[in-house]
This record gives sequence, structure tokens and C-alpha cells, in this order.
Amino acid sequence: MIGHFKMTTEEEYQEASPGAWRTLALILLALAVYAAIVWSVHLYFDGRYEHATPGRQRFFWFVMDMTLYGFSIAALMFTQAVWLWNRGRKTVAAQRFPTPGALVARRVKIVHGKPAVRWGRLLQFGAVVLALSGCVGLALAIYALMSL
Repeated sequence: MIGHFKMTTEEEYQEASPGAWRTLALILLALAVYAAIVWSVHLYFDGRYEHATPGRQRFFWFVMDMTLYGFSIAALMFTQAVWLWNRGRKTVAAQRFPTPGALVARRVKIVHGKPAVRWGRLLQFGAVVLALSGCVGLALAIYALMSL
């Protein structure tokens, strides 16, 4: 190892993790359940403000529907931002991408040194963008509630 660069004559690969596809399937199933719940609540609120008398009551149900979207999407964005930030932090600390112990779905070439740090910083930048977007969504949801 010279400085931050690992000098090897052959490329290193991280083998596919046995549970990676199962984990991905569980995440996709959880997102599908979340989407079904949000959609069913949306239909409930939609029916409420479709059949409500015009004016304030109809507006109330519409705002409740939009508030649900604002808070739930902001929560998803904040959760993903925390995960991305931690993944980026671990990548920068290890100066290796993917980090040791990370689940990979297929065989991946390991990147060391400055390119790995760039990947880590990119992940952290994505986390900041997601967190800021979540803040905007949360602010809009709160504004919708306060405008009642």
C-alpha cells in the first residue's frame, strides 16, 4: 500500500452476497405495501372531498390528502438520506467502494483510493439533496395545514 492507493497487479472483485436479492425483494415488497396504503388512504380522502359540500369542508379533505402525501414522502426521503449519508461516510473512511460487508447483487470491481472517496462524497451529496427536498416537501405540507 503506497499512500492512499493500493498497488496490485490484478483487479479485486467483491463477490455477490447470497442474501442481496432477498433483501432487495423485501425492500420492493415494503415499498409496494406502502404505495397500496397511501393509495387506499388517498381513495378514502378523495371520496370524502368529492362528496363533501363545496367550500371549506371539501377544501379540508383535499388538504388532508395532500398533507398525507407531504409527510409520508418527506419521511421516505429523510430515511433514504440518512442511509446514503452513512454509506458515503463508510466509503470515505474505508477509501474503498463498495465497503467491506456491503451487500452486492452481482460481482463488482472494488475501487480504492481517491476514486472511492469521490464515490463516497457523491453519495453524501445525494443525501444532502434528498434531505433538502424532504425539507421542502415537509414545509409545503405544514404550509397546507396552516392555511386551513
